[in-house]
Amino acid sequence: MSNTQLREFSATKDLEQYAHSCGAPDWVGALRAEARGRFAVAEWPSMRDEEWRRSDISSYEFDSYHVRPPGQVLEPSRLQEDGRRGVDPSEQATESGDTTDAGSGVSGVIAFKNQDCIEYALSREAEEAGVLFVPLSRVLSEANHDPRMAEARKAVERLWGAAVRQAENRVQLWHYSTLTHGAVLYVPRNHELRRPFELRLSYDGDKAFFAPHLFAITETGARATVTVRSSGADEGEVLVNAGFDFEVGDNGALSIAELHDLNIDSSLFSNGTGYLGRDAVGAHFVGQFGGMFSKTRVDGHLNGSGANLHLDGVYFGREDQHMDLRTVQRHNAPNALSLALYKGAMLDEARSVYQGLIYVDHDATQTDAYLTNNNLLLNDGARADSIPCLQIHTNDVKCSHGSTTGKIDRNQQHYLQTRGFSEAEAKQLLVAGYFDEVITRAPESLREQLRGIVSERILEALEED
Repeated sequence: MSNTQLREFSATKDLEQYAHSCGAPDWVGALRAEARGRFAVAEWPSMRDEEWRRSDISSYEFDSYHVRPPGQVLEPSRLQEDGRRGVDPSEQATESGDTTDAGSGVSGVIAFKNQDCIEYALSREAEEAGVLFVPLSRVLSEANHDPRMAEARKAVERLWGAAVRQAENRVQLWHYSTLTHGAVLYVPRNHELRRPFELRLSYDGDKAFFAPHLFAITETGARATVTVRSSGADEGEVLVNAGFDFEVGDNGALSIAELHDLNIDSSLFSNGTGYLGRDAVGAHFVGQFGGMFSKTRVDGHLNGSGANLHLDGVYFGREDQHMDLRTVQRHNAPNALSLALYKGAMLDEARSVYQGLIYVDHDATQTDAYLTNNNLLLNDGARADSIPCLQIHTNDVKCSHGSTTGKIDRNQQHYLQTRGFSEAEAKQLLVAGYFDEVITRAPESLREQLRGIVSERILEALEED
């Protein structure tokens, strides 16, 4: 069934009716009801709340947005042996607007247009390893009695329940009350998938609300990478309230990389939480470029001794975009390492807010943690706020932070110009090099797209000069 035939609900007033229309099992209904009950008595975050003090959402008319139930899901197809999609080479584009090689070199691909799953494929290697990379609706269905699906279902229930209990504000509770569509990655123990899994999310419509979610679980010794590309139509106002939860088993590794590029009239909220076991390695990367307003947050819980967490991000604002990014490195176990590196640039009258917290619990001795935030202001009207924080409850730790905000270094620019580069070329090289330190930490499949977006915005800045 196409989602154009589905009933629309108010995204804030009809949450109970919306939940009933989704037809999920009882445990999902109970989790939605718990989140909905807390949502009903909570207030929207305001500038009285410390985390939201620099991001005002009081002008939003959230009641004006509408939401539809999950739409159709295609039957899975098989990727070719090299991880490429088995499509006609003469085909110019998919429904989502991506070229036919967009899924090349992947272990699995899932693509959504609004709530409709328009592509769903897995490689033979992933299938033979017993990996699940499926639309969320298939995991929520109790009709499938595959043992792997049952294990994935238990993990989703555990992560969803923890997220509802830990939700700190009405925006997060709104997400878990609705949760319109998404994907689940489940990698059994001791399996490593070298090619990434790719989740593509595209949106259109006007005053439309979407709440996509990714659940990613790697069991003991398992390793995987997931990329999430979020994009919107050139016109139309959508509000995306996204989320992700991931769990990395002992000695496992999981990398999640997101690229958000909604149109300038749209808005993005995103909240993610990860849990790392003993000697586990977790990584999260975000490229934030789109939307008039965006507020993203990622919390990493280092729960096992020897855990290792990397949080990286790039953001580039223009016009009057407002970008608020928050990271939390939460050390709950001894002898763990976490590093955060976020770099941004602001153009025109854009504003960024970065808030980073390193939290060290009482038992987390021998913690090694560091966070860095750097900002470039490309003209006088731009603004960047940087608020790094430490909260340490024990001794025998090594924790520190660094923050810089400034303009292009004139000495470096002068040096390049003395070597034959024009003023514009020198500025372009300096800004591109500034970002490349972080871009190289993204999965290889995203790097060229990230560099392309950065280059485009650098050229805009030079044209305005």
